[in-house]
Amino acid sequence: MMAVISYCSWEVAIDPQRNGRLMPPVILAKGTSAFLGLAFFLLAEKALAYLLIFVVDGTLLLVLWIYFHLFTEELARDKAWPVEQTN
Repeated sequence: MMAVISYCSWEVAIDPQRNGRLMPPVILAKGTSAFLGLAFFLLAEKALAYLLIFVVDGTLLLVLWIYFHLFTEELARDKAWPVEQTN
């Protein structure tokens, strides 16, 4: 799984306009990892590793989420990438 996430991240970094649609799987993976790290820390064992997984992946999740929303808004303004409008 980490190989797929690394590949998606690499492709987005090379050409964000063309490969920006690969970013949601990375965001989903980071969110899942952060949630599971917190769940294991709270429910299974109070290990520092679980807490670190939550902190690191949670931070990456927030940064990627913000970047993705700013990026999609910018591309929608430039009309380079269609974004669905909700009413």
